[in-house]
Amino acid sequence: MKKSLFCLICALCFITFSADAEVVATGEPAPEIPAKEWLDTKTHTIAEFKNRKVVVLFIWDLDHNGLAAVQGMNKLAELFPAKDVVCLGIANAATLETLKFPGVKKLPFPVCADKERKTAKLYLRSYDTLPLAVVIDRTGRVNWRGSIRQVPVTVKRLLAGKFDLKEQIRAEKFSSALKKAVRSRDFAEADRLIRAEWARTPKNLDLLSMLLVVNFRHLKKANEAFKLIEEAHKKVPKHPRVAELELQLIINTGRADTHLAKFCKQAIADHGHDPVIMKKFAARASELKAKEFDINVVHAFMQSGWRNGKFAKKADKVDYALDYAKLLHNFCRPELAYKLALWAKQNSDDPDKQGVSGAVVYYQKIIQNSSKLAL
Repeated sequence: MKKSLFCLICALCFITFSADAEVVATGEPAPEIPAKEWLDTKTHTIAEFKNRKVVVLFIWDLDHNGLAAVQGMNKLAELFPAKDVVCLGIANAATLETLKFPGVKKLPFPVCADKERKTAKLYLRSYDTLPLAVVIDRTGRVNWRGSIRQVPVTVKRLLAGKFDLKEQIRAEKFSSALKKAVRSRDFAEADRLIRAEWARTPKNLDLLSMLLVVNFRHLKKANEAFKLIEEAHKKVPKHPRVAELELQLIINTGRADTHLAKFCKQAIADHGHDPVIMKKFAARASELKAKEFDINVVHAFMQSGWRNGKFAKKADKVDYALDYAKLLHNFCRPELAYKLALWAKQNSDDPDKQGVSGAVVYYQKIIQNSSKLAL
């Protein structure tokens, strides 16, 4: 469902949809492959594996995405037990073109050339993109469609009896209804649908992201968007993604003057021990327009990560010290930047490789010579 949600988030931002195609629905029997140009000159069908194996269809174009897909399919096919899973490839091109495509001849499963894209038309929904993977269970029903990268997890769940087809169908119906609402620009209905789905799965913060887009960008309800953030903090306390979305909302709505200081205080209380999050927040706060920029907030984030941060490795803290030093130098405090660089040099296992030695010399020269400058 994540891929579908990503597509819908993009749609909510740009409002572009292609027309729905007449494709097989999830849960229905998989239609047979109409193309017959198999590269091995044999005949392969989905039906021959019914009640015996899970079938994974790979459908791709002969382009740069297809090139990466072929490499990925080669590796994925080796992960599946041959007694349980069979892979079939569908290339949307003529036989000769497909044979010449890099990596195709090395694929450990049958490949069919489908120049007229007949198979793609049966399986590719309006919001799907190529390359596309289709997982068909042993009963011959379409269970799932999506990115090739997600195939291993999906097949593993299916083989273990943990794949919930009813839930998959329900989720896809939600996606379809939401797509229809957005296409017709009925954002009130989109808001209702997403809220209902979020009530079912409160930890799914992609839904929160979608709600923020709908309310702030399309319904022009910035106050409602901030209420959603408050609700999210209650549903999933101290979740870094919620904090990230809140900071983004503050920036998008231009409310840094009224909201940023409070956000900073709470974010440090919740996440001040995580230097990665603190550095990310400092970077985002640094991107504010001049009239909204707050030097104290940016510094507070970096300072918290430095003082309270839990670093996995000593080298990570050295890197953080150098980043913090750059910030202090930009804030006209080269003497503090020098102290951090000196600490980094004393604690680095390889000062030259990490660029620490050069930083020490640089800040030292700034301190020694800056007072000599004049207009």
